[in-house]
Amino acid sequence: MNEQVLQKLLSLFVTTGTLVDRVDASRRAAESLVQQQMSRTAAEVFLQKNWGSSLASDLRAELLQSTARELSIRQKYTVFLQLCELVLLDRDAKPAEEDWLDQIQDAFRLGKKERLRCRHFARRDPLKSLGEQEEPNILLLQEHEVTNPLIQSGVHEGLGGRLWVLYIAGTRLLYLRYEGLENLSAGGSPLPENTIVALSQGTVIRGGRMKPLYFSDLRRRFLVGEAENRIQYLADEVRFLFPGGKTGLHPFRFEVTGGNLVGVMLPYLNR
Repeated sequence: MNEQVLQKLLSLFVTTGTLVDRVDASRRAAESLVQQQMSRTAAEVFLQKNWGSSLASDLRAELLQSTARELSIRQKYTVFLQLCELVLLDRDAKPAEEDWLDQIQDAFRLGKKERLRCRHFARRDPLKSLGEQEEPNILLLQEHEVTNPLIQSGVHEGLGGRLWVLYIAGTRLLYLRYEGLENLSAGGSPLPENTIVALSQGTVIRGGRMKPLYFSDLRRRFLVGEAENRIQYLADEVRFLFPGGKTGLHPFRFEVTGGNLVGVMLPYLNR
């Protein structure tokens, strides 16, 4: 994202934070977003310079439309989830707040089912928001088996809490939120507690007591209905020679289904 787009996003966050009386929380969310685009020091300077006041209602529609034109579909869902979290985490939205979220999702042109899933997932406990509605695109992982007919559930030892996962169908995006006592990391970065985080392809979630949890493991749980569209990869006669002709990898073959991450390790050779 360029600085002009980031400035527009800051306006969205401060406007939302002011509307729900959570300006400090909105600034922390915006800071996390900016730090993904630049160094921590540069992000602090950028925020100090550009963190302004809430926009008047007559200027918001124009801001939303211009911002939507600059964002990818992944960025739109990420921003929308973060704004939903500011509004819906611990309470129901007031009419003015509902109207603001409606304006955002319409400007971003999010799918009807996906926008509703985002709102459910933004709650601290999505199950309370679902009521009796089934939602197979939400997964709950815990240390002990607790099944619920409304969502997917599973066991992962060593979590020390609950890990919520959201799958955005069509885009194959994954988002998660962790609530627990363990110090988990995603892609090498600390995983903040009770904060929605976007997962990138190949990300590994690690913790001191748990087995690594791979992006492909999580996404595979949501691909049951898409199995007919999955691709099978066959690699035949894979080999590798070091400069000088020494064999680093003898010929071999392997077959794997799309959605998996494959790594090949070579022994160290003193060349």
